[in-house]
This record gives sequence, C-alpha cells and structure tokens, in this order.
Amino acid sequence: MSSDNIEKDLLQQKKIILKFIRAKKKRIKKKIRNIQNDIENFKDFAQLTKYGEILKYNLHKIKRGQKEFEGNDWETGKTLTILLNEKIDAEANMNIYFKKAKKQKKGLRIAKERALKANDDLNKLIAIEKKVSDSNDMEFLNDILKKFEPAKAKPQDVKRAKKRIGKVYLYNEHLFFVGRNDIENEQLVKFVGGGNDWWFHIRDYPGSHVICIAGKKGEIDFELVKFGATLALINSKAAKSDIEEVIYTQKKYLKLAGRGKTGQVTVANEKTIRIKREIDISQYKVKGDIIV
Repeated sequence: MSSDNIEKDLLQQKKIILKFIRAKKKRIKKKIRNIQNDIENFKDFAQLTKYGEILKYNLHKIKRGQKEFEGNDWETGKTLTILLNEKIDAEANMNIYFKKAKKQKKGLRIAKERALKANDDLNKLIAIEKKVSDSNDMEFLNDILKKFEPAKAKPQDVKRAKKRIGKVYLYNEHLFFVGRNDIENEQLVKFVGGGNDWWFHIRDYPGSHVICIAGKKGEIDFELVKFGATLALINSKAAKSDIEEVIYTQKKYLKLAGRGKTGQVTVANEKTIRIKREIDISQYKVKGDIIV
C-alpha cells in the first residue's frame, strides 16, 4: 500500500474516532451543566432544615387549618414566613420539611460525587482526543475505535428478553423495553425478562412501564438506573416537567392488578430516584427486530 493511501486511511480513521469523541464530550458537558443545576437546587436543604426546626420549637402555637406560620430566625433575627399544608397538623408539616431537607442533603452529596466523576471522564476524554489527533499508529486507532463504537447487545441478554414488545433501546450493552399503551405495559410485565430484571415507572403520573434486562444476577449500576428512569420520565404525562421522581424495583416484586385494570401493577420494595432529562435517548433506540 502506498504511503499516500496509508495516510488517507489514517486520516479517515481519525475522523471517525474524533466524531465519536466529540459527540461524547458534548454529552458529558451537558451532563455537567445539569449536575451543577442540581447542586444549586439541593443547597436549599439548609433552609428547609431551619424551617423544620422553627416549626418544632413552635408546635404548640400552630393550629390545623393555618396556611402559614411566621417564626423567628435565631441566626439573623428576621421573621420568616413558612408555608403550611392546612389539611395536616403542625407536627406533620414539620416532618415534611425535615424529610425534604434530608432528601436534598443526600441529593447534594450524590450530585457532587457525580460532578467529580463527570469532570474526570471529560478530562480523560480530552486526553484521548489529543492522543488520537497525534497518532500515526493504525493498530492504536483501531483499538480506540472499538471503545467508542455503539455497543451491541450481549447474546444472553437478547435471549432473556424472550420477545420484542414496545420500543426497544440499547444502552451500555443492556436492553430496555418501553410500553406504548396499557396492553403493551401488561405484556412487558408478563412476558419480557425475568424476576431479577428491573422495572421503572414515573411516580404519581400515568406513564409507560420500562423494563431493563439486567441478567441473571440482576445487577445494575447508577448509569443504567438513570437511563431507565429517563425513559420512564420521557414516556409519561410528566415528560415536560423539569424534574420528577421515578420508582423502580425488580420484576419479582410486581403483581398485576387483574381484570379490568390492564397494565396496572402493585409494587413492593421500590426505590426512588429524582431524574432530569439530560440523556439524548434517540441515539440508543433500536430499529428493526433484533430479538431472536
């Protein structure tokens, strides 16, 4: 092969790889921006805790039916107006503020950990991008390309899926199924995957069932949970919301509601994640019938 052809092949290979890298950099940068927004929102936990403490100190002054309470901020000396749910008593209102504060404090810790990892991933990607740009080693470029090419489903996961129902996505070598109506939602619960696979659904809104084929051990990491939750959010009546809660559990903890309630389930051992739309799911959608 002539030197001109070799150089042409090198340039073409670099072009393909750099396209993948730049697309991934763009996704990570967007993720970092969204995480920073989460961090700002979660910083409210200190104020929520203060509201709870003020209510705790003044429980004897608050009557059911009040819509707000004015209490003294012991740090600044200012009067704070605290909104109340008039349908519940003072202690229940206090507990709501403490519960929200606890959840936001935990969310802040997790968001900071995610921010560190995302920035680390971005720095690694920038370093790889430079190596690719500077390299004239085709073997090295081929190895890098394998890491960035779209993943293929593991044969065992394709087999466990049993049959295709609804929309199908492939993310980090795992298949996700999304019901498009009540009938498909019920079919997903009945026929797709096994007891150790995972089910996702938006909390308190109508929406699609989402099934993640996790394998026999049923192990999934945070990124898979986040992708499943994103699918549940986008395919629900809450799709336009900035942030919502999604519940998830393993399929073995689901029970179909029965006759006249197609697609409805009762759920046990559920977990909760607050999710925002920060993943472009379109690139992971599977076209054609890949299930064998």
